[in-house]
Parts: sequence; C-alpha cells; structure tokens
Amino acid sequence: MSISRVTGEKLKLGNGEVAKLTLNGRSVEGPIWIQPGMADNTVCLPLGYGKKHGRIANFKGEGVGFNAYSIRDTDFPNIAIGGKLSATGKTHSLSSTQEHWSMEGRSIIREATLAKYKETPNFALEMGIKSHARNEGKIYQHPYKERPSLKSDVHQWGMSVDLGSCTGCSACVIACQSENNIPIVGKDQVGRGREMHWLRIDRYYTGRDHDPNVNATAGDDEQHLETWIDDPQVINQPMMCQHCESAPCETVCPVNATVHDEEGLNTMAYNRCVGTRYCSNNCAWKVRRFNFFDYNKRPLDKLYDSPMTKPSLFFDWMESREKSNRPEDEWDLVKLAKNPNVSVRMRGVMEKCTYCVQRIESAKIAQKVKAKSGNDVQVPANGVKTACEQACPAEAITFGNLLNDQDDVVAEKANPRNYEVLGFLDNVPRTTYLAKIRNPNAAMPDAYEKPFSTSEYHPEEEHAEDSEDKGHGKAGH
Repeated sequence: MSISRVTGEKLKLGNGEVAKLTLNGRSVEGPIWIQPGMADNTVCLPLGYGKKHGRIANFKGEGVGFNAYSIRDTDFPNIAIGGKLSATGKTHSLSSTQEHWSMEGRSIIREATLAKYKETPNFALEMGIKSHARNEGKIYQHPYKERPSLKSDVHQWGMSVDLGSCTGCSACVIACQSENNIPIVGKDQVGRGREMHWLRIDRYYTGRDHDPNVNATAGDDEQHLETWIDDPQVINQPMMCQHCESAPCETVCPVNATVHDEEGLNTMAYNRCVGTRYCSNNCAWKVRRFNFFDYNKRPLDKLYDSPMTKPSLFFDWMESREKSNRPEDEWDLVKLAKNPNVSVRMRGVMEKCTYCVQRIESAKIAQKVKAKSGNDVQVPANGVKTACEQACPAEAITFGNLLNDQDDVVAEKANPRNYEVLGFLDNVPRTTYLAKIRNPNAAMPDAYEKPFSTSEYHPEEEHAEDSEDKGHGKAGH
C-alpha cells in the first residue's frame, strides 16, 4: 500500500509495516511503502499481486502477496472514498532495487527549462565535472585511436536515450528480459542484491526545499522521511551497458572473457568467464549481472540445495543433464519460453547487455545474402532495432550504425542535448543520453527558474570542485 510521508507519520506507519485497510465492510492487509509525491490521506493499492494456489503462488503452493481485489466492487472499480487504514503491528519484508537515493554530486541526469535551452542549446555539456576539467593531454590513447586497423569501417554501433521522452513504463526491461533469456530470480535473491535485469530504470526524485546538510548525514534509507519528498520532481533514466570504447571492465578480466570487437561492442565470451566478478566491481555504471545459481535448471525453491543435502538432485542431473532438476512439464514450458538465438548462461557466469548482438548478426547475414558477391554489406539505415528500442512506446531509445548518416541515431548523437553519463571518466561510452527539457508556466505560484536537480551538481557561479564539498546534494535516487 503506497501512502505519503505525512500520512505515514500520522498513523505511525513506515516501510514494511503491515496495515489493514477497511472499506464498505471488507478489508485487506498489506505492507506499507512511503511513496514520494503521494497525496496525503490517500492509499494506492496495486491489483493482481495476491497469488494463493499452485505454482503460480510459489513452488510450495503457499500464498504470495496480498489480494486487493477483495475490497474492489463494481460501484467503485478504481477510486473509492471512506476507507480506514490502521496498523496491525506486523511487518513484511519488501525487496527493492532502488535503495540508494543520492547522485553524490555527479551530473548523472541533466535537465533544464525551455528558456535555458533556448539561451544555451548545449547546456548539457556545461554540467558536471567534465565541463570544468577537460583532459586534453592524455597519457594513453583509446584503443581505436592507437590501433585504427582494429576498427571496422562498415559498422560502428551506438545508442541514444531521450530522457525527455522516457516515461519509466519498464516495457524495455520486460522486452530485454524476454529477448535475451534473462532468468527470474525471485524476491529472496533480489533482496540479496542478485537481480539479473540487463536493463534497469533508474528513478531520480528532486525537491525544492531539500537541505543538503541534512542529506549529508542521513542514510539512504532515511530520506523517504524528509519533507522535500512531499512535492518532488521526477525523472526516469534507462540504464544498460554503455559499451565503452575504453571499457574499464575489459582491463581487469584475467581471462579475457569480456573483450571489444571491431564494431564497438563490449562482448562477453561466456565459456571463458571464471566468475571473478572483477569486471562488475570495476564498472562505474553497475550494469553487469552475475549468475549466483543455475537459475535455468533449478526451481527457485531448490537454489540452495546440494547433492550432499538432497541426493535426489544428483540423480535428477544424471537422468537428464539438460533439464536437470526442473519438473518435466515445467521444463517443456521453459524451453518454449527461451529465445533460441541467444545462449543460456549458467552458474558462475557474468552477463550484461549485448546491444542485442543476435539481431545485429541476423541483419548483417541478411544483407550479405542480398549483396551476393558485391561489396554492399552495410546494414541499411535503421535496419537493426534492439528489443528495448522496439518495445518503447515513447520511442525514447534509438539504436543504429554511427557510420551511416541516414541512421536516426546519428542525428540523435548530433543533438546539442546529447551527453555521456560519467563522461569525466573518459571511457567514451557508445550509449549516450539526451538531457530532459522542462517547460514550467512562469505565471504559476510554484514556478521555478531551473529544475531542482541542477542545484546539486551545477550551482550558479560555482565550480564543480566546490560543489563536491557540499555532501550528497539535493537530489535523490
């Protein structure tokens, strides 16, 4: 149940505490979640989460979640008045992947008002540390500049994400998961920080009256209790592998399991990976995922079992090494759900976004067949769409060949709003973002001259090195 900070304080309810909602003589229980920007004295209930029977609930047939349909009726199907919310004294564990709230003064998201954009179209390049400290005298050259022969002159792939168009609907996340055989790991593993999504949606809240001094001392798990979240601004940012030209993950892998190809892709050789996880530790964008268990061959309720504790697991594996410990009917369904063009990763292997390399290769093969013995092997403009790009209803994601001027991604990269996340690290990511433009009405009493997030990493008349001394700043994630 989502409620506001003020409502939570009135009822003495916090995240994870179970409350009882009574409406028209019917009631339902559920855990509380403090939602920034929520109207006071209102409760938001998601529908469809109460599972009670069979494996649709869990593998033990036990109920999972809370069914809000029990208080819904045809008279008030969407909005009802007169409900009563009360504490039960119970708690319920919740798994969240967005526990960290601060950008630590780094210009991860960049936004401006329409007036600022008209005044300075390339405002995004003037934000952040890189704008104040440009490293022109580099000790080392990027690999493609040092060895031009390694770079393909036919295809160089890149992606652009428009923050002004993204609505945070997560359609791209589901499309990526379906396309690339990304396993479902379950609530317990997510709670341990072991989620497997290659693409995540980072959500940033920013507030007008936030006190940076308080933020510098408060823990990330306490910011949902601060007053600034009552009326926040929000921005969503899809985050996937940046496919850096000078990738920090590649330099630390002891077995060359993650390498760069001639077309600009940061690729993974799964059979080489020995699971050191050095690459994940060295990735500033935290987009690599590690298979702690064999999620494909074991049900989620048997992840922690071993042949020593349950000998049946060993005999199941000996009987059928393909399906291993999966039930027969479930294994048939799993095989139908997998994309045959994408390899399935096993325990101990690192994985990440591949720019849907299987789609790239399919397009290249089709063009070579069409060209026959000719040299016209370049994929046609906009001839490759990644799964996330194809699924995005707002067309916020653009992918293509940077060497083809007819590709939409080339125009996106030339947009003055284009910038690199953590560009000051000089890793030259192939995935870039278009800064968000806000258009506030100056006649409104709550009008603002600039988005609230800019006060964290780009204070007026100050330099980046000065702003870094002010704690975490005024933005939250």
